[in-house]
Amino acid sequence: MSEVPAELGFKFQTAVRSQPDAWKVVLERVQGTRGGDFPRERPRRYVFVGEGSSTHAAQLVMMAFKRDRGKPPPSVNAAAASSVGHSLIPKKGDWFFGISHRGTTESTRRALELARNRGAFTALVCSEEAAVGAMERWGVDLAIPTCPQETIEPHSVSLTSAVCALTAMLGGPEFEEAWHEVVERANSLLNGGRADEFDSPTVIVGEWEAE
Repeated sequence: MSEVPAELGFKFQTAVRSQPDAWKVVLERVQGTRGGDFPRERPRRYVFVGEGSSTHAAQLVMMAFKRDRGKPPPSVNAAAASSVGHSLIPKKGDWFFGISHRGTTESTRRALELARNRGAFTALVCSEEAAVGAMERWGVDLAIPTCPQETIEPHSVSLTSAVCALTAMLGGPEFEEAWHEVVERANSLLNGGRADEFDSPTVIVGEWEAE
């Protein structure tokens, strides 16, 4: 296995260490906008889609809701955006979330368009930069910003910030409290230097995936 260039390793560690601060910003934003941007009617189903690492983010959000022992959410589904219209059919009453960090993924755009045409409430989850003007460009009902656009791959903070934003916004105070605990645990881990001991890229995704 080839060695990771020192500059690349430094940038990745910087991205990893930025995650708790990014989550704190997301949680502050959620507290300031709770509920007002969503329809009054309870959703028939939550649907989360994306491509690549955004598909993993969608799956982690689904897992978080399915493992929650509190108030049961609506039916939850997660899939690759390219499956929408084939194995996954949007329905009227769905709350349909497309995750695209850069806001450029064509299959996610098509999936959101199909969902909107079939009567779903649609939202794009993306970087802060991509969120500017996204409702007009994508024709969605809501744009949910996560963190500043990442400049290095594999993505870390953008993936976990999307999970944070969606679970905190939709899951309510119980999920928010859990994320605040994760922020404290992550800061303790990273400030203790343990992240440097890992030989492979490290992504902290919170207790739902780690347990």
